[in-house]
Amino acid sequence: VAIANTYRIGPGPVRVRFRVENTRERRTIRNVIGVLEGTDEPERKVIFSNHHDAWVYGAVDPSSGTATMIALARALGRLAREGLRPRRTIVFGEWDAEEYTLTGSTEWGEEHEAELVRNGVVCINVDASASGPNLSASASPPLAAVIRAAAAAVADPGAPGKTVADSWRANAGAKNIRSYATDSVAERVGEELPVAILGSGSDYTVFFNRLGIASMDILFDGPYGVYHSVYDGYGWISRHGDPGFRYHAAMARLAGVIALRFANADVVPFDPAGYGREIAAYAKELAAAPAGRALAPDLARLANAGDHWARDSKATQGAVAAELASGLADAGRIRAVNAWLLGLERAVSDPAGLPGRPWFRHLIYAPLPSYAAETLPAIREATVRADASRRGSRRRRKKRDSSGRSAAPPHRLRVMRSDGSARPEQAYGMRAAGRGNRQIRRRTSSGRRISIDGPSVESHPALPLPRRGSSALR
Repeated sequence: VAIANTYRIGPGPVRVRFRVENTRERRTIRNVIGVLEGTDEPERKVIFSNHHDAWVYGAVDPSSGTATMIALARALGRLAREGLRPRRTIVFGEWDAEEYTLTGSTEWGEEHEAELVRNGVVCINVDASASGPNLSASASPPLAAVIRAAAAAVADPGAPGKTVADSWRANAGAKNIRSYATDSVAERVGEELPVAILGSGSDYTVFFNRLGIASMDILFDGPYGVYHSVYDGYGWISRHGDPGFRYHAAMARLAGVIALRFANADVVPFDPAGYGREIAAYAKELAAAPAGRALAPDLARLANAGDHWARDSKATQGAVAAELASGLADAGRIRAVNAWLLGLERAVSDPAGLPGRPWFRHLIYAPLPSYAAETLPAIREATVRADASRRGSRRRRKKRDSSGRSAAPPHRLRVMRSDGSARPEQAYGMRAAGRGNRQIRRRTSSGRRISIDGPSVESHPALPLPRRGSSALR
């Protein structure tokens, strides 16, 4: 790239004075909600999500996603007028103030929380449709399979004779700062169609991290150096981002296939085994880290529970598929299966929230102060704080205060007496309060048991763990 001016740095020092002009106004936030009511299960809601506010012009973010939503709504509306309505309701959420702390979607999700927790099926978030030709997907683990299947059913407009999945496979591993994700187990083991885990930074956050609704974020990615700038306009996207707007149309097809499969399938197309595999991998990963070694036995039990979850839910899913194929599954059985599948995401959410940030309820994923995510957040943060507290304790032993006593540590646990009672005690971690938690115990050198509250897989009746039978549907 030729640069007209010469840029020099150093040696300095230099003082720069500049003036920043921003406007501060009070404006009304307006969400635009469209509802295509279902025929058989109208209370069940498939949410299609995008926002309409932008940093400046926002040709890619968010207007390419907005164009996809309008095209999809128009197509589904035409099908409805021809008598082909979906079995479940499809909600089109066109949010305002996304760039302003995700305000529009968050307010709407909180307002309708009770209804969404009961009946939310999935959130399909298309923050932007296209800034290039490479499919980038991040999702809750049960959704990876349906994304891959849909990609195999949609033609790649830039590669004649190939599907989106074919090109995705060829370009697996391509990443861009625009993606709201970090790696997943699939990527770590070389999965050819990698689906990353959800962090934050877009409108699925309230549905996924707070309400426990399985969510995804999909876009056709590519070099996007004009992100959130004045240059993200029609000229850039028409010449560089998506000439001919072919991937805008491809996203409408891809997102439409996914939405219709969730809206019309007898059994919602979740892969429940995916969660078990991911949880097991996260527990093993954390146990191998220096900060997690103190909890290695407990994390090994969590990993074992995740392995059982994957194995037993796969067997349950196979049994359900056999019943459907044989015609033995009646409407009541199908409703029970769907309730079990939809309950999985809720089961790994705690109404009390995460320690220190109770708005976030998901026990498996939580956002970092970025677009990225961390896994097993309550346990991971407790181990990190515990490790820091242990280091601080060593320093305090070397340098005591004037009274001859060590300063109190910033975090406290419960120390269990032999009679089962508890008292505060100087310790090395933090408590993760909330319903559905269990106590992770280990013994100190003095024989006392230190108890750290943490998320309990076995406490959730919806999970297909061995002692509850091969499934929660029995």
